[in-house]
Amino acid sequence: MEKVKNQSLSDEFNSLVDQFLLENENMAEGNRFKLSWLLSDLMYQMSGISAEADMAKGDDISTAYGVAIMPTQGARCLKEAIRSFQFLRGVKRAITHKLTENGQVHLLYAGSGPWGSLLIPLLHLFSPKQLQITVLDIHQENIEAIHKVIKCLDMQAFFSSIEVADATAWQPTPAEQEFDIIVSETMNSMLKREPQVSIFAHLQQYLTPKGLLIPEEVRIEAWATPAKPAKNERQHVKLKDVFTLHKASAQQIHQGQLSKFEGHFILPKDLGDICHLEFRTLIKVYQDIELTRNQSSLNASLNLNFVAPVAGTAINYCYQINNSPDWTFDYQPFSEKVSLIKPFVKSKSGLMYLYRFWDKYRRIPISGVDPELASKEQHLDILLVNRLGIEYHDALSFIMSELPDLEEFEGWIETKQNTLKLTQIREFNRTVSSYDF
Repeated sequence: MEKVKNQSLSDEFNSLVDQFLLENENMAEGNRFKLSWLLSDLMYQMSGISAEADMAKGDDISTAYGVAIMPTQGARCLKEAIRSFQFLRGVKRAITHKLTENGQVHLLYAGSGPWGSLLIPLLHLFSPKQLQITVLDIHQENIEAIHKVIKCLDMQAFFSSIEVADATAWQPTPAEQEFDIIVSETMNSMLKREPQVSIFAHLQQYLTPKGLLIPEEVRIEAWATPAKPAKNERQHVKLKDVFTLHKASAQQIHQGQLSKFEGHFILPKDLGDICHLEFRTLIKVYQDIELTRNQSSLNASLNLNFVAPVAGTAINYCYQINNSPDWTFDYQPFSEKVSLIKPFVKSKSGLMYLYRFWDKYRRIPISGVDPELASKEQHLDILLVNRLGIEYHDALSFIMSELPDLEEFEGWIETKQNTLKLTQIREFNRTVSSYDF
């Protein structure tokens, strides 16, 4: 009875995989998304590990080189349809190409998660004579789940070894000393937190001379945009390829050549005094099969929450490998260069404090403002906008979201305000002049 049930699950699973992998540009994104959820449900039935389980009840494992995410989180990766589609396409093509060279492919899968999502869905397309697999995962729970999945799919003959192991330190047996392909997707955007870099740096030594790492390349790029929201992609300026992880750099890191981890780039002056820094993670899975900007959580663009740097100056960066890999940055903050506009400077209409109000609130989302100063002046802020006949929230929302220049701000004020009489301007200016700044 169990054999019949397993056969039914296996047939349904393989059929769904074939539909999911259809390289049909006309397939609606929503349809592929639904298929990824159906596949996830079958994986749950086979493994007992749910992608919907309460993550508060699971545990990550911290290694010397990064965090190994908990089984539930690993299972959820399959539900990112574009990510899974591109990785599975890339792995399938890499295996197919290697088979033309060797006749048989030896593949190492490091950090498989509970479902082996980047490989197990492909096995019905090959035979055990063509493909032999070694699986590593640091979570005992994941390894137990993998055994259940491959038993249900009757795929045991593909696997030469399935081990609980830390992939940053694992040593193969002499019989499996070299691999044609090493697959590992143990990463986050910007290669933060998880041990992808260290896993590739360690495992690349066990590749055949023409062996492949999948993903083939992970590139981190630094981009700048004007602080004022960019209207189109042309306003985005690429500054530098900050770091690229591939076979050659993994070899260099293994040899102790860590210069790739640090460097600098110069912020352009023509973007204005303040600009946003954006870091993009671009993934070449294999050949032209890629995951690009914001296609998955791995490619989420990061605008780092640090005080805006000064235009024309250098940003020094360094990637640090520890139990939670991350980047450090050294630069000159914008707030150190320019003081707030003085409160007594008058606008075109002769009103004091208006320019300071604009200057202060445009800085908050970019470089921040001293909280004590902001609190101290808030009464005057409210008095100003009330005098202009503008809602306080509307004024703050416009400045902080649109980041208008001074001319645009004054133009916006003119469309909103009640016309102030000279006596009202003088009265408000006297209040400003007597205010304890």
